[in-house]
Amino acid sequence: MRSPALLALALAGTAAAVNGSAHCHCQPSQPCWPSPDAWNRLNASLSGRLVALRPVAAVCHDPDYDAAACAQLQANSNNSAFLAAQPGALQWENWAAWPARGQQCYVETGRSVPCGQGRIPLYSAQVESVEDIQTTVRFAAANNIKLTIRNTGHSFLGQSSAPNSLQIDTSRLNSISIVDSWTPQLPPGVHGPPPQGVPAATFGAGVQMHGAYTALNKAGRIIAGGSSSTVGVAGGFLQGGGHGILGHLAGMGSDNALEFTVVTANGSVVTANSYQNQDLFWALRGGGGGTWGVVVNATVKTYPDYPVTAASIGFTTAQPSAAYWAGVEACNAHLVSLNDQGATGYYYITPYSQVSANSTVATFNLYLFFVNQTDTGFVNRTLAPMLAAMQQATGIAPTVDIGTVPTMTSLMLSIFPGADSDGYLVLLGSRLLSRSFLGSSTGPAKMAQTFQRLGLQPMEYIQGLLVAGGQVAANAGVVDSALNPAWRTAALHLIFIRAWMANMPLATQNVLAQKITNVDMPLLEALEPGPMAAYPNEANAYQPNFQQVFWGDNYPRLYKIKQAVDPTNLFISRLGVGSEDWDDDGACRRH
Repeated sequence: MRSPALLALALAGTAAAVNGSAHCHCQPSQPCWPSPDAWNRLNASLSGRLVALRPVAAVCHDPDYDAAACAQLQANSNNSAFLAAQPGALQWENWAAWPARGQQCYVETGRSVPCGQGRIPLYSAQVESVEDIQTTVRFAAANNIKLTIRNTGHSFLGQSSAPNSLQIDTSRLNSISIVDSWTPQLPPGVHGPPPQGVPAATFGAGVQMHGAYTALNKAGRIIAGGSSSTVGVAGGFLQGGGHGILGHLAGMGSDNALEFTVVTANGSVVTANSYQNQDLFWALRGGGGGTWGVVVNATVKTYPDYPVTAASIGFTTAQPSAAYWAGVEACNAHLVSLNDQGATGYYYITPYSQVSANSTVATFNLYLFFVNQTDTGFVNRTLAPMLAAMQQATGIAPTVDIGTVPTMTSLMLSIFPGADSDGYLVLLGSRLLSRSFLGSSTGPAKMAQTFQRLGLQPMEYIQGLLVAGGQVAANAGVVDSALNPAWRTAALHLIFIRAWMANMPLATQNVLAQKITNVDMPLLEALEPGPMAAYPNEANAYQPNFQQVFWGDNYPRLYKIKQAVDPTNLFISRLGVGSEDWDDDGACRRH
């Protein structure tokens, strides 16, 4: 076990382990906290892979200051691969802070600024096997300790960390198996014709998208994966729904899940698929990560590694003028038509894009992908009406770059080469917009007006993700899963990013979070009042009524399954199923 000084500090004043109150998880200051001998026994059972954690930025602050380690962190503080490899780090730095206790530890602040433990777990179990997971889960359950699950720490909602918790780090579970004909594991006693085999891949919980695409590239296959190098395949991405470029042809990531191996709250290892543990299988496909147990691996469908024609389109104005917003409106007015012709992709609206310390311009960038399409003439003709409308609106000819890539995996590996730019302090809000709204005569204009009212600042932007329609819509009534039904009628996943500097007081950060909930989100919700929704992996971290917003009419069934598979609520994730029964940190029940 590393960091013995921290261990001694965390365990100071504790006594022998006893079960704490079921109303609250046991805290380090309480007699129920495990004794040093108990932690040492857990460490021994994990072959010395129980790590006492400090925030990754502690090396930049007294009394833990280490000049060399701090310099390395500062050089890599926005490198997602570096951050993913540090169990005491998160991809979004603000989730390491604990505002309620005034604790934070940022790499950007001065050496003399105190470094609080914040929401970083006290310990991390570096699991390498199913048995390691079982051991850790049983230890946490027996000692009533809050559990968190982390692979790479990408959660925008703070689900990868919690104060005074024990972390299960799945990053070492890196097995990959790609087969031409996969059949599900059947429960004992099931007879009859075996299920027909399908091409599939099984990924350990630690496999990241870049590693998956590298292996798939060699096999000539592709999956309905995501567009971030260091997001895990089998974790929150898949369990939260999972959108991506292949969605138009293959549906959501969760639509393509075939089987999960899971360690549940009682320490059992179960297989969840269409033939056994069907309720758990239903919940794991869209019901949110960190909630149902520890996923050991997941099996998903694979597809031929299709060619892709990609288009990069953009324009820049000196400021976010009326012409700029008219160009944004013109783009949105053509997205439904483009999607119907096979386009998926993303746009970025950045009204104040920094070009120097004291200078900004307004930029709009659109990236479209036509999967299994090599005819650039078709793509040019398809884009022509939108490009003409954008030029008429702005008075500027958009920049256009169109090219064909032989395979999807080569595209993903080239544009996401192993690390993304993360490590910032951000909160966001999001909304799914329906096809009927986006394709209406008034919808795009209302969007442009609302975007202006958000009043974005430098470092902030709006992202539109054209990742629905096509097979995502066609799977309505075909794929029975926990995914919010709103995805089946959605056209656009809309996100806005709010950012701030590390020296902003915690009280001001709280005001910013409240503004997102009380001012910004109502603007988005007013675009299309009614039952539309938000994507739980990329949403307001303080979303009221998250049960309905994230899961719609599926929530009552999800809550019932939660109580069945995790009756003691060992796995409580921020804004996850069942979390409404607990406080914001998952430490104590509300009632």
